[in-house]
Amino acid sequence: MLSSDCLWHQHDFLTNVISTACYLINRSPHSSINFKIPNKVWSGNPVNYCILRIFGRLAYAHVNNRKLVNRAIKCVFLGHASESKGYRLWCPDFKKVS
Repeated sequence: MLSSDCLWHQHDFLTNVISTACYLINRSPHSSINFKIPNKVWSGNPVNYCILRIFGRLAYAHVNNRKLVNRAIKCVFLGHASESKGYRLWCPDFKKVS
């Protein structure tokens, strides 16, 4: 995953790679539980695949500035946030994860 695009030299994102891999594994069928989805077995709720995105790809973060200023900044997708239904994005301009 780190070999994609501009993240190959950033070893700080290894934890994001591991958490994204676990996120995807828990939403894919497993042979050990008769090809059921672990997340659905655990929570009882259906899995929503519409929120899946490609790791390391271009994403835009909404910035709420004044009226006549750009309202989005270019970022790189790092994975899904564990504490909410949002995404983890890295902004190379500001060197910040949001």
